Amino acid sequence: MQIARSRSDLAILYLTKQKNGKSRDLARQAAAEFAANERADALDRITARFTLSEAVCALKQCPSVIPLLKMALDEAKATLQPDDFSIGLGTYLLGYAYWKSGRMFEAEEYLKRGTAQMNVQLGWRHPVYLRALRGYAQFLRENQQIEVANIVERQIRQAEAVVNVHSIQTAQGMFGVEGLR
Repeated sequence: MQIARSRSDLAILYLTKQKNGKSRDLARQAAAEFAANERADALDRITARFTLSEAVCALKQCPSVIPLLKMALDEAKATLQPDDFSIGLGTYLLGYAYWKSGRMFEAEEYLKRGTAQMNVQLGWRHPVYLRALRGYAQFLRENQQIEVANIVERQIRQAEAVVNVHSIQTAQGMFGVEGLR
């Protein structure tokens, strides 16, 4: 279990350093061990699946991660509290994968719900939330929802005008998988 957790942690680290192939390989190994080992807890499995999904999507293979994200999100909903950060993150990641797969209708719903839940859990100034919000604003612009994108971008500027020194250390994270533990 400790080796699998170390692989999962390393996969997150490689993801933040944009070494997506190495992240994918380590996350795949961790996810396989967590799936096979009955001592693994739900958060281990969810974290590894989210990391694997992010790495594979960063390698431009987003359609292939949609089933994995659905499975991880279903497990999160079944085992965690309804307003848990992991559910918000998974919802956002699923929306992102839909977006990058060209499935805009599904993407909008999940991106909106995911960012809203991340705001509740993390607060409006948290770097992980702001990064997700930037992605949502970009999605809105690409889909000609300019007025809504302007509102979201104004929220980002307002949040960035105030520095939260306690959250600076997580600013390099992808979308916050490292915050699951």
